[in-house]
Amino acid sequence: MNVVKSLSLFGIALSLDVLVGSDLMAQSNSINTQLWVTFDPPKEGTPYDTTGGASRGTCPGDELMNNESLSSLMPTHSETDVERPSFAVYLPKTGAKQVFFSLKDADEDYFYQTQLPLPTTPGTYRLKLPADAPAIDSNIEYQWSIGLICGQAVDPNDSRVGGMILYRSP
Repeated sequence: MNVVKSLSLFGIALSLDVLVGSDLMAQSNSINTQLWVTFDPPKEGTPYDTTGGASRGTCPGDELMNNESLSSLMPTHSETDVERPSFAVYLPKTGAKQVFFSLKDADEDYFYQTQLPLPTTPGTYRLKLPADAPAIDSNIEYQWSIGLICGQAVDPNDSRVGGMILYRSP
């Protein structure tokens, strides 16, 4: 039984490695081809809030194929051991030309945002907090958001996903 569980977990880990394949780098707008997604649950019990990550969808007029939509590939509440974390998303085929990224703390003492060109190929991507952005502080929870820009500017009705991330120094 333990062998079956181990093989199943190995298969899931292998599947994640194969499925999550590209980087969306804010600092250079280049696309890389590796992403290691690992999640360690918080050691503090369950989160106080378990609401969804955000709205999901695409831009008006987009043809959805197989119910594809902008999707977060991270838990709503996650932790990291790096001060410049990455945020994993699935970007569908869409008419949008840009992606909006935002990261802020609860008091908005830390705030970073940027707009990036949207890759032309749908797929899984990660956005890494760039070197020119301030590093996040340990033991502070940050809210992140990634959204499609369907028109000329960011609109509250545009599709977006997001969640919370906490940095715990090693």
